[in-house]
Amino acid sequence: MLIALIIVSIILLLISYKYYEINKNKLKTLSLLDQKQKEIDALKQEIESFDFENQTVNMALSIIQKNEMLEKIRRKITKYSSQYEFQSCSRELIELDLLVFETLQLDKDRDTLKIFIEKSNRDFYSKLNSKFPNLTSNEQRLCTLLRLNLSSKEIANIQNITEKSVEMNRYRLRKKIQIPSSESLTEYIKSI
Repeated sequence: MLIALIIVSIILLLISYKYYEINKNKLKTLSLLDQKQKEIDALKQEIESFDFENQTVNMALSIIQKNEMLEKIRRKITKYSSQYEFQSCSRELIELDLLVFETLQLDKDRDTLKIFIEKSNRDFYSKLNSKFPNLTSNEQRLCTLLRLNLSSKEIANIQNITEKSVEMNRYRLRKKIQIPSSESLTEYIKSI
């Protein structure tokens, strides 16, 4: 009887140990699955972020191309309005020039781009605000455009300001966030 009790106890002990090993492996597998799911989610977020950046850059380039075309049209209008053979339609040319100028000034695409940039870069804005809480909204926007690797000329075109103004804004931003001139402002912004 005692031997039977010992054998039953050993069998129960072996079953308990096997059950423990199975549960341990199951927990390990679930942990791995959870870790892989987190990696997949992170990759999905990175892809979405990349897609937003691509869309933002494409939208910005579209605005740049459109504005450059409108500037070319304005130059041609100015050229033709000063020529003698077009004096009979100079009033129409002046009106057309004014219309193109107003289109450049009141650009809905810029507003759309601004909203899109703000929506797609919320994480970047929060990191920027936590690191540099004293930045103005224009300085934050400049940081975002620099992060997209746009040149000063492209930024000037998007914001409808001169390239010199962009350079001055970059200089002031560099001073405000205390980046030495030996370091690239764009690369620093990208690293945030």
